[in-house]
Formats: sequence, structure tokens, C-alpha cells
Amino acid sequence: MARSLEWMRAHDPVAMATIVKDEASMVYTPPEVMLGFLDAFRCEYGSFERYVDAIDRRAEAGRLRQLLTVGG
Repeated sequence: MARSLEWMRAHDPVAMATIVKDEASMVYTPPEVMLGFLDAFRCEYGSFERYVDAIDRRAEAGRLRQLLTVGG
């Protein structure tokens, strides 16, 4: 999210001013909220691969996995 905000700040300051009211809340998620999200994700989809199948993005799965995991 921090990289997205940097890009928006540099390339679309109008959108940045409109969308971002509290930037800190966009780049920080309390651990308990993230754990709740992950639990719900696992209950709904079971795995990353099943999620990708559900949204019909198999071709982009490798890049999506890389972007969403630590060190990506």
C-alpha cells in the first residue's frame, strides 16, 4: 500500500487528496485484523490457488503470489 500511495502522490495528486483522508490507516493493519482476514480467506477459499480459480486469474497467479508474499 505504501508503494501505491507513493505512486499516487507523484502521479495523481488530485486522487491522492480525494481518496486519502488518513494515510496512516491505509498502511498499517493491526495484527488481529490481518489474522481475522486470513481466517476468513481460508474458510472461504481454502488456499491461494482456489482463490485464484474463483476470480478466474490463473494466468496471473504467479505474479500475484509474488506481490502478496513477504519478499515479493
